[in-house]
Order: sequence, then C-alpha cells, then structure tokens
Amino acid sequence: MDYNRWGTSTTTAGTTPRSHTPNPDEDRINPFSRPANPFATPYASNTPSGSKPGSFVTSSTAYQQQQQQEQPYFRSRRIQNRENEKPWLKRKDPKEKWVTIIPLLGILAGLGIAAYLIVQGLSTVINHKYCTVYESDFANGLDMGVWTKEVEVGGFGNGQFEETTNTNENAFTQDGLLILKPTLQDKILIETNNTINLLKSGQCTSDVWSNCVATTSTTNGTIVSPVKSARISTKKGASIKYGRVEVEARLPAGNWPWPAILMLPVKET
Repeated sequence: MDYNRWGTSTTTAGTTPRSHTPNPDEDRINPFSRPANPFATPYASNTPSGSKPGSFVTSSTAYQQQQQQEQPYFRSRRIQNRENEKPWLKRKDPKEKWVTIIPLLGILAGLGIAAYLIVQGLSTVINHKYCTVYESDFANGLDMGVWTKEVEVGGFGNGQFEETTNTNENAFTQDGLLILKPTLQDKILIETNNTINLLKSGQCTSDVWSNCVATTSTTNGTIVSPVKSARISTKKGASIKYGRVEVEARLPAGNWPWPAILMLPVKET
C-alpha cells in the first residue's frame, strides 16, 4: 500500500486475471453489440477521476446476465396444430339451398324450351313424296332417246385437252354397265399439220366455232387434243326442276383423269 501526498492510498497486486475478472482492455464497447444506449459509457463514473467503482469486479456476472436479458430472442410464428374453427357448419342458413335450386330450375327450363323447339321444327318439315322421272340400269344398252353423246374439242370451258366422241370406242355398255373410257389421239394428227373440223363432218354438238375446230401447227406450236373421251347428257330426255338424283358409279383413280357428274341446265345460259 502506498500513500500519496493528499492522504489517499492505493493498492497494487501482480495477479493474473481470472475468467470472470474484468480486463480493462477487453471491456471496451463492441460496435456490433446491441446495448440499451449505444452512446452510454458502460462504467458509471462516480469519482472525480473517472475510475471504475470497486463493486464492478464483484458484479461482472450480473452485468453479463443483464446484457443477455436485453438481447431479443427468437419467437416461433408457426401455427399451432389445432382444429380450425368452421362456424358455418354448426348452423346452416335455410336460404342457402336456393343457391343450388335456382340454377337447376333454370337448366331444366332451358332443356324444356329446347325440346319444344325441336319437336315444333320437326313437325313443320314436309315429307315430300317423290315420283320417278327416269330410271335406267343400262341392261338394254344406252337409250339414245334420252342420252346424247356430246362431240366437241373446245375443252368445255375448263381447258380440258380432250376430244369427246360419239363412237363406241369411248362410250359403251357392257354387262349392264355404262362405261366411259378415254383413249389416246391418233399420233399422226398430233405430230403433223392437221385439222379436226367437226363442223364439216356435222358431228359437233356445239354452236361455237372454237368448240368444233382444232388444228395442229408445227409452225405455231399448237396441237389437237391428245386424248379422246366421252361426255353424255340427258338434254333430249328426262329433266327435273326440283327433286333428287341418285347415281351409283365407280370412278377411276390416277393422274390426269377427271371424272365428273354434273347438274347442268337443259339450255346453256
């Protein structure tokens, strides 16, 4: 113990700090800690010289416990495992049933109206009684009083490169069947300068000159129709204004053939 001139005494001891003994170098303020007041001094200075009180050594453990109490702790936000309340199941609203009844009534009403309209529409349909105008199975050949073999070279408005003939080479009956068969044109008529004039022979069934005359010109690069075929119609015989037509036919398959069953007027317009 030493005495200074002012009558105060100090005691010094060279002891090693224990684990709970505060160290002046370690008891500094941690800038990352969360004290109650970051600007407050952790040591209260009641002496004029600003030294630590003697009671701090004995209260270091209490100070650490106080800091731990001031720090926030984790609180679980997990929903507790309990039965969810469903108050609407305890008491049913008597008006709630109409939410289901009204749409069902609307659906039934719509189905009833639809059924009424369908029945009314079917009752207004007129069931016509058809009478037979013409029927042929070609068992006795082709009736020339009804059928006409058209003879043209104009392509019938579609640019068809065929010459329709009235010979049995392209249209004939066999075993109760009507057969329309295409054949190739005469090679001489295609490769040399020649003319097919159906007006001169009196065979053309059209009044248009271009439908009755075709020419092969090696100078101009034109040829006659390279294919011969058949086209028949009922212009001379049976005709209907309104009605129904039933045809049983077997159509050929392949490239370039164009089989067709057409509903055309009696008079060309």
